[in-house]
Amino acid sequence: HGSTANFLNLHRVQSGRLEVHLLPTAIRSLVLDTLLILRPMAEAKQLRVSLQIDFPPEQRVCVRADPECLALILSNLISNAIKYTPNGGAITIRVSRELAGSALACCSVEDTGIGITPQERERILSGSYRTEEGREAAGGFGIGLMLIEELLAKHGSRLELESEVGKGSRFHFCLPLWEAA
Repeated sequence: HGSTANFLNLHRVQSGRLEVHLLPTAIRSLVLDTLLILRPMAEAKQLRVSLQIDFPPEQRVCVRADPECLALILSNLISNAIKYTPNGGAITIRVSRELAGSALACCSVEDTGIGITPQERERILSGSYRTEEGREAAGGFGIGLMLIEELLAKHGSRLELESEVGKGSRFHFCLPLWEAA
């Protein structure tokens, strides 16, 4: 049902019906909630999942984001990492400041998965294209990244992708910290 939900959400975004309400959104708890939901999927593949939050534990890190949209973005990126990482691989989710003293919090999802060629990267970020290996590794519409791009655009952000075939991929995006507003 996840793909159907994505498809409906994508349609809502593109038809302008998905309102984005920017609120102070606690990114730490959102990431933890997402990991809790996706843990069984990762455990089934014996993946090592680690979370690095480069903010002091007592600091409540709030970003300017729509909590529902951000939850959707995170669950898409993390579930993709799980799907495309072979059994026994590793996934690292990191929340950090873009630069010391900057007003941006960045979130990255890195995996030791199948990786993406530069040619495929262009096509993946442009729409519903999926790599051959990706189609074999996971079902679905392949519109997750297109949806993420649309949602991040509504937040004034964009998805960055670094990847090496056979070594894995790293997706990341930045959002403004709320206190800087």
